[in-house]
Amino acid sequence: MLRARGVSAATARQAAAEISAHPDKALAVHTMEELGVDASDLPSPYVAAGASMASFSVGALVPLLPYLCGLHRLWVALALAALAAVVGGGLVARLTERPFWRGAIRQLVLGGVAAGVTYLIGIAVGHIA
Repeated sequence: MLRARGVSAATARQAAAEISAHPDKALAVHTMEELGVDASDLPSPYVAAGASMASFSVGALVPLLPYLCGLHRLWVALALAALAAVVGGGLVARLTERPFWRGAIRQLVLGGVAAGVTYLIGIAVGHIA
């Protein structure tokens, strides 16, 4: 990395040795240079885990809402789940500066595949149980 930036071979070896002597600093240098990520700008793993848990929990409630409201219609649950997938995928795409519809369709397809696989597993387990 240092040689590519014009540092002489001797200086690059010496700098690499000094950086490698401290694993935490070496990791920070490599993530910044190779990935462009500053580890100090990232949220804590606990915040990321909490946000993930909350979003999955809220997302899991979406298809259950019709049933919790007394409307026992599968098509309503599927439509709400599809709408949530489109909106969620589209918003994430916009936050990452990608086209809304590309993210929306991607999330809808992935959600549909996941629902289909889950349905097939349910059928298989239902025959066993």
